[in-house]
Amino acid sequence: MVKQQDLAIISWFPPKSHVLKWNVDGSSIGKPRLAGIGGVLHNHKALVLGFFSAPVGIKDSNEAELLDFTLFSSLYLDFLHIWTRCLSLMFRAMLTIWVMVLQNKVFKTL
Repeated sequence: MVKQQDLAIISWFPPKSHVLKWNVDGSSIGKPRLAGIGGVLHNHKALVLGFFSAPVGIKDSNEAELLDFTLFSSLYLDFLHIWTRCLSLMFRAMLTIWVMVLQNKVFKTL
């Protein structure tokens, strides 16, 4: 049973418009004990875009926090790489369509 003194009020605010926000944490119950890490990715509408969690074995809370930050950094860089490639592909496709429109190729094929 949760005691009244164990409860805490926690506030969370979504990021500014068109910004993504990662919330990450790592913890253990005791030093050293079983530990875990996790994180959640939100957009400015508080929509969950992704999340992760994983056990990390027997660690103290400081090690769990460090592992969480390390994994988060790796995932974030992977996410940026994928996002950049998607934007690049979209830009190339739009540019190709505009070039075809300017050259009047699109209308000649219709």
